[in-house]
Amino acid sequence: EGKHKEWPQLIDAISTNKTDFFRENHHFNALTKTLLPQMARQGQIHGSRPMRVWSAGCSSGEEPYTLAMVLAEFERLNPWFRFQIVATDINNQVLSQARKGIYPDHLLQPVPKYLLHRYMMKGSGQQQGLHRVVPELRQKVQFARLNLMASHFSFNQPFDMIFCRNVIIYFDKQTQAGLFRKFHQNLQKKGLLFIGHSENLHSMEGKLQKIDAAIYQDCH
Repeated sequence: EGKHKEWPQLIDAISTNKTDFFRENHHFNALTKTLLPQMARQGQIHGSRPMRVWSAGCSSGEEPYTLAMVLAEFERLNPWFRFQIVATDINNQVLSQARKGIYPDHLLQPVPKYLLHRYMMKGSGQQQGLHRVVPELRQKVQFARLNLMASHFSFNQPFDMIFCRNVIIYFDKQTQAGLFRKFHQNLQKKGLLFIGHSENLHSMEGKLQKIDAAIYQDCH
C-alpha cells in the first residue's frame, strides 16, 4: 500500500500540461461556422437529449472551457440545444485547478472580448488580475481523473464529439492505434474526433474519415 501512494504524485510531476484557450482555433471556427449547424440540420444533435462532448487530456481546463463557450454561443442562437462536457486528465493537480476555473488575465488574451465579458467574471481586490469562469458554464463541465492507458473506458453513453489534441504524440504507434480504437468505440454514429494538427490517425481507415484538418468523422 505504502509504495503505491507516491504514484499519483509521480504522475502529476511527469505528465505534460501545455494548453491554452482557443488553441488550434481552426477547430472552434469549424464548429461554429460549419459543424454544429450541419449536425443540427442532419438531426445528429436535437432537443431530446444534451450533446455529449469529451475533452480527453484536459489539463488545467482551458480546452473544455473554450468548448463550453463555443457551445453556449450555439445554444444562445438555438434555444432547443443543450450540452454536457466530460473533461478528464490523469493529473490530479491540474484537475483541481480546472475545477476552480480561475485564470490569470494574461492567459485569457486568446479569448474574444465578447466571450470574456459574457463567460468570465473579473476579479477585484485580492482577486485582481484574475478571471473566473461563470458558474453557469462551470456547471456544464464535469472533471474526472482518467488514465487513457486503461484497457477500456467505462462511460455509460457514447459521445457526439471527442477532443484529444496534442496528447498522443507522447505515445508509440501501437499505443496510439489502441487509443483511437477505444475513442471510436465511445463515439456516437457519425460522431467527430478532433486531434492535434501535428498528429494523424493510423489504422483507422474504414472507421473514421477525415472531413477537415485534424477532424475525423465516424463513417459507419
